[in-house]
Amino acid sequence: MVIFKVGIKYCGGCNPSYDRVKMLNQIKENFSFEFHYAKPGIKYDVLIIINGCKSNCANYENLDYKHKIIIRSEKDYGKAVELLNEINKKK
Repeated sequence: MVIFKVGIKYCGGCNPSYDRVKMLNQIKENFSFEFHYAKPGIKYDVLIIINGCKSNCANYENLDYKHKIIIRSEKDYGKAVELLNEINKKK
């Protein structure tokens, strides 16, 4: 079984409109991936960028990844899970 390495990048959290940590915990409950706070110099299979609002200000230009998922609101939860499932099937 292949284990995905998933990098997590949060925005600064100046104006969050939802509980970002709660959303990430819900995602983690659905997948047996390795979740890490994203750091430069490490290649991630998937990078999840968690913005607290629609400004989409989290900077991830210096991160290395194959796929990315951008979350801006609670409404993006279903899309994120769907994309993770699609990526998982391709591996």
